[in-house]
Amino acid sequence: MFLAVAPNPHKNGAPTRIAKLAKRGGPVWAIDAEALHRNPELLAPFGRNAPIWIKLADAMSVVFVMLAVMGSFLIGWWMFLPGMALSLALGAVARWLAAHVARKAAKKSYEALLRLHSMQLMWLISN
Repeated sequence: MFLAVAPNPHKNGAPTRIAKLAKRGGPVWAIDAEALHRNPELLAPFGRNAPIWIKLADAMSVVFVMLAVMGSFLIGWWMFLPGMALSLALGAVARWLAAHVARKAAKKSYEALLRLHSMQLMWLISN
C-alpha cells in the first residue's frame, strides 16, 4: 500500500517514489508515482476521473496549508501543526492514487503495461 523509494534508471538513477507491481514468480516492476503525480493527464487513458481526483487532492492540500497559516495567526501558533499534517497526508494520498490507478491498469491489461513502459514510467527492479 505504501510507496517506496528507488532509483529511476530513466533519470540517471535519481531517487523517486515508486509502487511495486509483482506477480508470484514473475518479475517485479516499479511504477513511477512521482512522475504520474506531476502529470496526472497521463492517467486519463486508464481512468477517466483519476486526473480529477489527483488534482482535487492537491488543491485540498494547498487549502489546508492556507488554513494552517491563517489559523496560526487567528487562533494559535499550534494550528499550523495539524494543518501541515493534513496537507502532507493529502499529498501522499494523491501520489498513492496515481500509482494505484497505474498499477491497476497494468494488472488488468498487457497493453497498459506496455504503454506505461514506453512512457518510461515503469521499469524492472530486483527485489
